[in-house]
Amino acid sequence: MDDFKKSIFWVTSGLITVTVTVLWFLAIGKLDEERTQQTSSIKTIFSNMDNIQKVNDNNHPNSKFKKGMEEIMTQIKFDIHKTWDAKYNSQKTAFNWPTANGELDQITANSFIPLTPIELKVEASGVINPDDQENPVEVKRIARTNYADFLKTYLPKLAEQIDADWGENESEAGGFGGEEIAGFGAEAGGNLTAGGGTGAAPAVEEGPDHMVAWESGNQNALNERFTFTETPSTLQILYTQEDLWILQQWLAIIKDLNKEAVAAYNAKVTEIIGIDLARNGDNNGPNGVDLAKDAILNGGKVMTADGGGSGADALGGMDMMQQMSNSSTTPEGGQGASDSNTAGTDSSGRMVPTDDPGDLRYVDAKYKPLRVAELREALDPNSRKANPELAVSKRYPTRIRLKLDMRYLSQFLAACGNAELGIEVLQVRIGGDSGINKGGAGGGAGGMQGTMSGDMAGGMSGGMEGMMGTMDGGEGAATVQAAQHPYHQEVEVYGIVHIYNPPNPTALGIDPDEQQANQNNNDPADAGDPADQGQPADVGAE
Repeated sequence: MDDFKKSIFWVTSGLITVTVTVLWFLAIGKLDEERTQQTSSIKTIFSNMDNIQKVNDNNHPNSKFKKGMEEIMTQIKFDIHKTWDAKYNSQKTAFNWPTANGELDQITANSFIPLTPIELKVEASGVINPDDQENPVEVKRIARTNYADFLKTYLPKLAEQIDADWGENESEAGGFGGEEIAGFGAEAGGNLTAGGGTGAAPAVEEGPDHMVAWESGNQNALNERFTFTETPSTLQILYTQEDLWILQQWLAIIKDLNKEAVAAYNAKVTEIIGIDLARNGDNNGPNGVDLAKDAILNGGKVMTADGGGSGADALGGMDMMQQMSNSSTTPEGGQGASDSNTAGTDSSGRMVPTDDPGDLRYVDAKYKPLRVAELREALDPNSRKANPELAVSKRYPTRIRLKLDMRYLSQFLAACGNAELGIEVLQVRIGGDSGINKGGAGGGAGGMQGTMSGDMAGGMSGGMEGMMGTMDGGEGAATVQAAQHPYHQEVEVYGIVHIYNPPNPTALGIDPDEQQANQNNNDPADAGDPADQGQPADVGAE
C-alpha cells in the first residue's frame, strides 16, 4: 500500500511538472509572437513618419504650410480680379449710348456716360456728389428731356434693323401661320371640277411685307416702358438705357440669325411674340423666374404651384399671380408694389419694391429678387461687408418668346451665350402658352394662338403637306392650304445677363498694399478709365 502511494505521488508530480513546463513554453511563445507583432507595428509607424518627412517638409499643416496656403489664396484673388477686369473691359464696349445722326447729341450722352456703376453713383434722389453726399442733384432737365424725346422715335428704328414692322401685327393681318395660299372655286374666283374641268388660275395671297412679325401687344408694352409722361429722373434714364441695350442685344441675335434670309419664307426667326425686360419702377420684369430657379436648384425637376400639371400651366398661373401682386391694389385690398414706398412684403408675403427704380430689378445668386440696398452696399468700396457675388456683376433677368425654325435652336442658344452682352440661358420652353408680356395677362386670343401654333403646328403642317387638295367628286369647290413654315415653333428662352461692374479689389478681400505689390498682374492701361470716374458735365440746377 505504501509503495502504491509513493508511485501515485511521483506520477502526479511528474504530470504536474510536464503540464507546467508545456504551459510555460506556450505562454512564452504567445508573448514572443505579440512582441514581434508590436515591434513590427512600431517600426512601420516610424518608417512611415520618416517617409512623410522625406517627401516635402512644406506640405504639412505647420506654419510653413499655413503661409503657403495664404499665398495661394492671395494669388487666386488676384487671378479673379484680373479676369473680372478683362470681362468688364470687354463688355463695356457694348454700352454705347446712341449718338448717331438723328439720335442723342453727344453733349446729352456725356451727361449720363460717367454715371456707372449706377448703384454707386446715383440714388433715387439724384446723382451722388462726392463733395456733398447729403445733397444729391439731378442731371440738368434739358438733358433728361432730350433723352425722353429721343426715345419717341427710336423703337421703330430698332424694328427696322430686323426687318420688322412697328405697328400693325402682320400675323393678325393674315401674314403668318398656315394661311390659305391657294384657293379654288368660287371663293378664289375660279372653278376646278373633279373631272379636270377648266377654271381660272388659283389665287395666291401675297406674303408678308416684313421678314419678322412682332406681336403688337408686346410692342405696345415696350412703347409704354420707353415712354415718359413727365420729365424722367436721372436714375430712370440710366435704367431705361440699360433696358434698351438688352433689347438691342436680343434684336442683334435675331438679325444675325436671319442674315442669309431674303424674305420671311426662308428666315430662321419669323415672329417675335414677346420680349420681357427687367423690372424698372412700375414696369414689371419677366415672371417665370421661380420655375427657372427651381429647375436649376432641384436638378431640373420643376414643381408646379398645385403639385401637378405641366410647367406651362404652372407658369401661366404664376404670371397671373405676379400681375395681380404688382397691381396698385392686391386682391386682399392691401397695398401693391406700385404704391409702396418702403421695403417690405405685401399681405401674401411677396416682396414689394421701394420708390427706388432699382429695387427688385436684379436677382441674386439664387435667382431671387434683390434689394437695391444690398447691391449698393456690395458696390461701396468703403463697405466692410464684402460680397463678391453681388459686387462682380449685376444679374439682369430677361425673357424672349419667338417663332423659330427648330433646326436652328442650338444655333440660337449658342448665339445667346456668345453675344456681346452674353445671355446665360437658364430655361427653354418649346410650344405651349405662357404669360410672356404681350401687353395683357398672357391669356385671351394671343395665348390661344400661342398654344395652337406651339403644340399643334407639327401635326397640322404634316397633314397639310401630304394633302394636295380635297375633291368632292363633283362640281364642288376644293381648297388647298399649306403651312408656310413647317419647321417653325414657338420657343421661349429665359436668361440672365451679367452686367459687370468696374473691378473692386476690396470686394475680393485684396489689401491695397498687396494690390500695389502685385500690379504686374494687371494691365496698366486699364488702371483708370475716365468713363468710370468723376461726375457728368450737366449735373446741377434745373
